[in-house]
Amino acid sequence: MALGRLFSFMASDVAEKTNILLEHIERDASSQNYCTINSMLNFEVREGIVHRTIYTRSADGTLPSGSRTLLRLHRALQFVIRFIDGVRRSAETDRMAPVAKAGYDGTLGQYHSWLIRQGSGEAEAVPKGSPGYLYSGPCRHA
Repeated sequence: MALGRLFSFMASDVAEKTNILLEHIERDASSQNYCTINSMLNFEVREGIVHRTIYTRSADGTLPSGSRTLLRLHRALQFVIRFIDGVRRSAETDRMAPVAKAGYDGTLGQYHSWLIRQGSGEAEAVPKGSPGYLYSGPCRHA
């Protein structure tokens, strides 16, 4: 199922972070530096990789730190959990912007700059029961 506009950015963010971690594992299969979280942390601290400040693959193929990517994935998933719980607790007619904002403020917002936090307030004010609220695939309900 394809997620709607309100939530699709989180799905792609989680997928991107997961793919970065999988690529670390594939690139390092022979040395086993990425076979456990502990081995990844030890390796990246020892090699100074943990201090890389890139957050996506660079043009030359350099990957961001697996440790930092895992931390960012954990934070993103905390938001997903908080958001879904907020949706579950909300009424059919409730707007999703306050639900998304509460989830963001309690999770990701703690780690973002002021400018990013201000942009998060632009979440769509879509009612929970609206067509296409979470699903925006080819089979829309009339």
